[in-house]
Amino acid sequence: MPSYFRQVPNFEYVSRDPNQRQISEYATVKNLFRRGKLRDDIFQNLSYFTKYQIVGDERPDNVAYKIYGDETLDWVILLSNNILNIQTEWPLPQTIFDKVMLEKYGSYEELYGGIHHYKTKEVRDSSNRIVLPEGMRITTNEWKSGQGFIGGYKTNGIISRMIYENDEVEITINQNLIDLKQNLQIEISNAVDSTLNRQFTIKSLIKEDIDGDGIIDQIRFKVDLVSNKLLSGTLDDRDSTCDSSTISCDIGSTVYDIEPPTSGNGIQLTITGNETIEFKSVDPLVLSNTYFYQYYDTNLEKEVLIPRESILEPVPNYQYEQELEDEKRNIFILKPRYLNVILNDLEEIMTYKKGSTQYVSRTLKKADNIRLYQ
Repeated sequence: MPSYFRQVPNFEYVSRDPNQRQISEYATVKNLFRRGKLRDDIFQNLSYFTKYQIVGDERPDNVAYKIYGDETLDWVILLSNNILNIQTEWPLPQTIFDKVMLEKYGSYEELYGGIHHYKTKEVRDSSNRIVLPEGMRITTNEWKSGQGFIGGYKTNGIISRMIYENDEVEITINQNLIDLKQNLQIEISNAVDSTLNRQFTIKSLIKEDIDGDGIIDQIRFKVDLVSNKLLSGTLDDRDSTCDSSTISCDIGSTVYDIEPPTSGNGIQLTITGNETIEFKSVDPLVLSNTYFYQYYDTNLEKEVLIPRESILEPVPNYQYEQELEDEKRNIFILKPRYLNVILNDLEEIMTYKKGSTQYVSRTLKKADNIRLYQ
């Protein structure tokens, strides 16, 4: 079967070759202004087509041979998908694709490690209604300029409120809450109770997801506080477990060392030791240098903040480009039983009709030579 360009009619125009001998010489070229296309009633009707996914490095001629048994019908594949530029609208061979991408991004680090954008994960409220669909494309500028995303706030690791001895106190910690861990040394300042303004080592730490949404809502941690307690009266009256001979005293669940007394029972004793105290965050956790998705849950009757990291999936540059390339693999194939209709239409499109002064034959037109009249 003749290839597409063999069916394109010819056109003769006056030669512009500087070495021509006569002004009446003509050059014959293909008339590329005659372009084949599928009829609208076919192109817009899916029943004429079937879906196909390009495999590996398949070219249009490979697909045409597979479907129609004729590689010269590659133009049918292209017309069926309105492809004009095969270099940009057809998947590149993998080796060429990798080379082009490296040239585009400049380095392997930027190509594979750079983030192109983020995709959302689905978020549902407490009534199981979707408030954020899955797969939405979010860029840095979008979450900085709205779209339901708001900026986080945190100043110098401040924990606005914490529970200490059943009372709410304001303290400042030199670490962000999300970074706290067991055995980490922290420094507390700005507390009204001056005994808290010092360095501590975190003895234990619990990060709690209170509402079961997969987001850390509360931080609880314990530290040991060196205490000085004054006991009045006799040891026997104060606590039967106190023993001046062993200079130790068990008060509640904490054992304190007693400073050696200057005399026996009936005097005031100062005891020192480690008292374990617990802090618990009260306000919802808000992390520094991050963004949150905010929505109002009508069932809970409150605003809900979800950290960006919990609902956004990063898409690296290479993954983004590969997904674009993979989208090109999904094409439509004209069903073989309609092939003769397309071939007949193409012949009709490519055939010159009588009636023009330039008409020579069904496959040739000849331009006027204005030089003959100069």
